[in-house]
Amino acid sequence: AEIDDYYADVKYERIAILNALGAFHTFLGKAEKAPQKEVHFKDATQYYNRASRIDETEPSTWIGRGYTTSEHFR
Repeated sequence: AEIDDYYADVKYERIAILNALGAFHTFLGKAEKAPQKEVHFKDATQYYNRASRIDETEPSTWIGRGYTTSEHFR
């Protein structure tokens, strides 16, 4: 919500921030062991979902989401 409030007028910058946070948590999830691994992947998914609600056609969001759902990546 803080991101949404502070960057309310800049749509693509908001998406970029949310995707960066999603990528950060994806990286942490890849590096961690269970159960913390799943917490990070859940957080990443939530950030990607928020970015999708802003613009569901943004390619970078779809790429990030793909990593969180790929069993090969995990």
